[in-house]
Amino acid sequence: MQVKNISDKISFFTQVRLTDKANAVVPAVFYSDNFFSLLPGETRTITLEVNESAWRRVYGLSVTAFNTGELKLKW
Repeated sequence: MQVKNISDKISFFTQVRLTDKANAVVPAVFYSDNFFSLLPGETRTITLEVNESAWRRVYGLSVTAFNTGELKLKW
């Protein structure tokens, strides 16, 4: 996946999480990068590796940073 900072401020300690129906973090997920900073306009590609049993629990994706609100995608 790609994460882009569309603001004019740094996104500090950005975190990507896969979540379940209760909005809890799904365990057993490997992220190629997490807790990273993005300069304004910067994009970062993050690879997620999830085993099949953990993937069945995934209900959404959350991206948040220390100085921003949380973006939630649910499916």
